[in-house]
Amino acid sequence: MKLFGTLITASSLTSFAVGYVTEDIFNSLAIYSPLAITSWAITEWFNDRKIRKQLLEEK
Repeated sequence: MKLFGTLITASSLTSFAVGYVTEDIFNSLAIYSPLAITSWAITEWFNDRKIRKQLLEEK
């Protein structure tokens, strides 16, 4: 789970760096936003599986 959090952070920092260097923040956001969204979605999916597994073990 921490891996995907790290990916989101790295994506944001890379987006900021590209935007700063190229002076076009919208272009950099368009490039790196899909990576951040995908990382978030995968993290949520893993968290849901973990919670379901814990609930099944409690029964």
